[in-house]
Amino acid sequence: MEGGESVGLKEILEIYNMSISDLAQKLGIARGNIYNWFNGKRKIPRDMLKKLSQLFNLPEEFFSRELSETDILNVKRTMVENLIDEVSFEYTEAVEDDDGSETIITQTYINNSLLQWRDELCNDINNQRIKDSIVDRVNRTLKSGSIANKAKNLSDSIDIIESNIVPSSVFNNILQAVLYSYGLREYKSDNKTSHKKFTEDLMRIIKNHEDERQKEKKKLDDLINSSIVSDLF
Repeated sequence: MEGGESVGLKEILEIYNMSISDLAQKLGIARGNIYNWFNGKRKIPRDMLKKLSQLFNLPEEFFSRELSETDILNVKRTMVENLIDEVSFEYTEAVEDDDGSETIITQTYINNSLLQWRDELCNDINNQRIKDSIVDRVNRTLKSGSIANKAKNLSDSIDIIESNIVPSSVFNNILQAVLYSYGLREYKSDNKTSHKKFTEDLMRIIKNHEDERQKEKKKLDDLINSSIVSDLF
């Protein structure tokens, strides 16, 4: 792929709507260097990868490889988190107590729209990870041939999952219902052990990712509870 060494950087600049000129200025280099990265004439130097990582708060590897759908969602989430840090501010005031003494109170103000955007991206990331994990698990099952009689159905399921026909906002609930129904049918088949393990593996994937999502939600809730959330700035 032409410019493959820097394809991730191209995608990140598009997400940030940042021009090559702006990036060159932030890195303190000539635009020609970045064009050379993009057209494949040069690789991104190690010191520039480090600067890019610090500038965007992303892993160095993101700038020198093609990004997956999950990677792109993570870039967007990090961008929003960076914006939250930039626009949030602390306000300190003195509050007079009943006894006439003063107490200094410091509150952190955070933009509500950015928090909602971050929460939506966290949901999208969780659903995409579930999709990726399930597709991987189904593909391994198809290759093993342990439930070959269901191969066509499983292959069709992968096509549906990867096509994004099912909106991510409802994917998880629908999938759990489908797997529950699938499990009941498979327990009646002749090859109970492999079918049961397959279904349990899929359910475990959902549970593990949902646990991670709940941890993310708790972190967001803790942030909101310790701050003043407002759309006034």
